[in-house]
Amino acid sequence: MKQQVITTIRRPCFSLCVLLAILLLYAPLARAAISLVGSSTATQKNSFDLTLAVPVGVTTGHVLLAQVILRATDSITAPAGWTLIDSKSSGATLTQAIYYRVATATEPASYAWTSLRNDWAGGMVAYRGVDTAANPINVASGQANGSSTSVTAPTVTTTVSNALLVGFFVTANKNDFSGTAGMAERYRQSYANTTTSLLATDETKAAAGATGTRTATANAADVNIGHLIALKPTIFDHFLVEASAGGTIPAQTSGLPFSIKITAQTVANLTDTGFTGTVNITASGALAAGGGTTAAFVNGVLASHSITIVNLGSYSITATNSAGAQTGTSNAFLVVAGAAAKLQILVPGETAASGTPTGKTGTPTAQDEGVAFTVRVNAVDAFWNVITTRVDTVGLTASDGAAILPANAPLVAGTRTFSITLNTPPSATITASDITAPAITADTSPSIPINAGGGNFNAYETSTGAGAVTGVIKTKVAGTAFTLDIIAIKGGAIDPVYASQVRIELLDSSNNSAALDADGCRSSWATIQTLPLMQFVAGDLGRKAATFTENNAWPDARIKVTSVTGGARRGCSNNNFAIRPASFTGVSVQDSNWQTAGTSRTLNNTAATGGVVHKAGQPFRVNATAVNSAAGITTNYSGTPTANLTACLLPTGCLNGNLGALSIGTAAVSGVLTATNATYSETGAFTMQLEDQTFAAVDAADSTAAERSIISAALNVGRFVPDHFDLTANNTPSFKTFNDTACASRSFTYIGQPFGYATAPQTLVTAKNLANNTTVNYAGNLWKIAAVDVSQVYANAQAAYTTAINPATVTPNNNGTGTVTPAAADTLTFTRDDPTTVTPEIPFNAAISLSVNLADNSETATPGNGVIATTAAFTFNGSGSGIAFDAGSEFRFGRLQLLNGFGPETVPLVLPSSAEYFDSTSTWKTNSADSCTAFLFNSKIETGITVSSIPPATLQLSAGQGRLTLTPATDSGDPGGTVAIDYANIPVWLLPAGSATVEAVFGIYRGNDRIINWREILK
Repeated sequence: MKQQVITTIRRPCFSLCVLLAILLLYAPLARAAISLVGSSTATQKNSFDLTLAVPVGVTTGHVLLAQVILRATDSITAPAGWTLIDSKSSGATLTQAIYYRVATATEPASYAWTSLRNDWAGGMVAYRGVDTAANPINVASGQANGSSTSVTAPTVTTTVSNALLVGFFVTANKNDFSGTAGMAERYRQSYANTTTSLLATDETKAAAGATGTRTATANAADVNIGHLIALKPTIFDHFLVEASAGGTIPAQTSGLPFSIKITAQTVANLTDTGFTGTVNITASGALAAGGGTTAAFVNGVLASHSITIVNLGSYSITATNSAGAQTGTSNAFLVVAGAAAKLQILVPGETAASGTPTGKTGTPTAQDEGVAFTVRVNAVDAFWNVITTRVDTVGLTASDGAAILPANAPLVAGTRTFSITLNTPPSATITASDITAPAITADTSPSIPINAGGGNFNAYETSTGAGAVTGVIKTKVAGTAFTLDIIAIKGGAIDPVYASQVRIELLDSSNNSAALDADGCRSSWATIQTLPLMQFVAGDLGRKAATFTENNAWPDARIKVTSVTGGARRGCSNNNFAIRPASFTGVSVQDSNWQTAGTSRTLNNTAATGGVVHKAGQPFRVNATAVNSAAGITTNYSGTPTANLTACLLPTGCLNGNLGALSIGTAAVSGVLTATNATYSETGAFTMQLEDQTFAAVDAADSTAAERSIISAALNVGRFVPDHFDLTANNTPSFKTFNDTACASRSFTYIGQPFGYATAPQTLVTAKNLANNTTVNYAGNLWKIAAVDVSQVYANAQAAYTTAINPATVTPNNNGTGTVTPAAADTLTFTRDDPTTVTPEIPFNAAISLSVNLADNSETATPGNGVIATTAAFTFNGSGSGIAFDAGSEFRFGRLQLLNGFGPETVPLVLPSSAEYFDSTSTWKTNSADSCTAFLFNSKIETGITVSSIPPATLQLSAGQGRLTLTPATDSGDPGGTVAIDYANIPVWLLPAGSATVEAVFGIYRGNDRIINWREILK
């Protein structure tokens, strides 16, 4: 067997290669290069099978290509698992078949092909990096050629980039090949026993597309066959990062190395056997070992890579292609503490830092002699990780023999804090030891500086109990002396032997922008005053009184004490307090006029009638000055006092005791309050005190309301009146049709007929402030609206009218409201003109509205006051078509027709009458709608006859008609006679067209024939 290896050397490509690398990096699919694993060849004479060895190094995912040559044209049987790509024959003497197989983990040493012929030759090549997700063959071609030295494989057209072209060539002689231009030889072999020469070559086709033919040159001419096979490269997509034995990475122990396995995979999650590069290892946390670049992969796999992590927590490992963008990240896994190895002590100034050489950072801060502080003890593993399962009992010792040490105590979840006091400057160390498990290594702190002297000061009320180191300071009054106890503290208790001189300062502690220091002070607290130096002596036992007098007001103050002699010591009071003004003085309430703030008038009117008044809700001025107990202005006061209304003066007791709200809403400036936008929401007069309960808010927990409040003397303020009145309907009124509710059939009213209300309109009057809220205290003797203040104006567009209006009734409800009701006797009358001189009106529907308005003029006598008016008059107008009528709004111009009667003296005589109206056609018609009109009549005998009547005295119309029936009763003279009928009480709106007197004539004769009545009877 002869195998020739050709090495190709290419020059660097610099910028072209860089560009190509960038293009490959950002290509949608990163296809890796296919590389050779190995090859083998074989020949067989006088045998019915051909055995080809599997190349060395073949593993799972590799692709095997077999070139099987038979010196005949019989069929070939391939071993199981091999797939035929193509087969070509040249005449009857030469056949070349190409097969492929994807290797598994259990490949045999060789494979055998069989046939009925017995002269064989062949070879096998193995490649890594081939895409085996489906068919690894992208495209293939084959061609049998006549006798020639040129062995040609026809062109193929690839569809993927970086395809590997594999050429297989055979010629039917033993004279070998001289090569194939542009392709790398993978094996070349000639066999005399089978008179065969064979050749396998390959090359990478970077871009997809037509490849062109490939030709191998034989040393002697003969029949030959050429095949060209294109393999698809893998799509290298990501890495699989897992435990070295496969699967998820389990929990690891801090500081113990563990191994991981990394596999390069395709998009189909198959191993990319062609990847032989390296990866860069990173993690979600710090790695103690194993980070950075790994060893090279073998056939796409890095079987083992060691990692060490010392810090606790959840981690994941990420592998990133050193020469590309592919990555892969493991599952999240925990790193847990190892076995307990030692204790760790942390003193103030130190912070735990597991995984570092010392397990902590920082340096101890200085502690005061005799002042307790806190240290922490942890049970840790070799890498200073806290072991939360340990509950060992721990004890502390110190290099300071006078130290105050805590009792031994068990750890809780591996940790515990202890309080310790050091008493021997200049420094000391503290050691923590495991009492339960002495084998656990103890830990000793670095040297801790100790400040000599130590201790601090506090201040509190002199009534504070003996031995207390904290206490309160209550609200103080500006200008009034107050005394506090100053105490020296050491080791958390009063220092009974303190005997040094101190400086005492009163601080403004309202600015907390600076940090609170160890002495309980802030550098942002400014000094208000400093007392003369005070000397502590042994007899004071560490507690001594100091007296202060501060003339100004301070909402937030503290006491600061600093040692002047002896060891350095300082302290600020643990409790802050306020120094408030003693009172408000010069309180006054003023205005310019009844709706404008100013200083022209003083609002102190408590009389119900007359005097200065101010509108409710309109601005006025409030003046006051905050002063100390010596009447000096406390210029530091800038609070906002409120008005406390203590008594209702007008109306007496107010409505249900309802005082209004007085709003000041202005803060004092330099101790002086000038509020020019104060308002009061109600009417009447009251007693007021200014009060500020918030200035000393810092003392809410330790001082009473009386101790904290700033109050003025009581002041009478008044009188307030409504800003305006609002008028609304209190009912739905209606006029009385025909002005007669007793007539059920009424449906109209006559022009000239007075009419009043069936339901009189009632107007609701509401007194209101500027904000349009009801002033409920406008009641009793403060209600000033009377009938004379009310105006009532009717309006109608249909016809002229007259009114008979009486003073309205005004009724207060004693709650800021009242009603206005027209008098029951009020009537309206449409004017009835004389029909003999003016054409009567035709019927119309009345649309009458009533506008009601009023004003309170009772306050105008005092300059600066005015008239309390309504915002607008209120008009009753129905739904826009006037006030409704209860039985019809039609008006008719009417008259009454009265007729004489003639007839015999022996039978009753009927006198007709009728009501008429002037209709829309300008004619008079019987008013059939009138069954309401009634009038009286009187009979007057003019001749000797007397009569009786039906009806006897009053004639009532029915459907506009009336009938008066007269029956002769006595006849003292000649038969017959005349009776005059006087119609009395005829309404003026029905004045008859003629005389209101008619005659009834009985017994009229015609000559001597004594004919009284002539009547034609038709049958």
